Amino acid sequence: DRGLTDLAADHRLVLTVEDGGRCGGAGSLLAQAVADAGIPIPVHNLGLPRSFVTHAGRKQILEGLGYSGSAIADAVELAISGVGPYWHEPDKAPAQLG
Repeated sequence: DRGLTDLAADHRLVLTVEDGGRCGGAGSLLAQAVADAGIPIPVHNLGLPRSFVTHAGRKQILEGLGYSGSAIADAVELAISGVGPYWHEPDKAPAQLG
């Protein structure tokens, strides 16, 4: 969407949070559009891993994967500070930022 790439061009980074898997989601499409438009900013995508997840309630699954509100906020702070794209607990990352 041209509006989203124009909006992205006005910022120093873009970070998307998927409500599911990271691969093939809206963040992936936006990252490709930003790259195709030649916009030189990082696009980081958070999402769930492509792996088997133990059965539980949604809240328990997300927390078990380190995909809580506070963990997402931490990832945003790291990305803004230029330290990211890294998760605070890589072994529990919902997906690597990339």
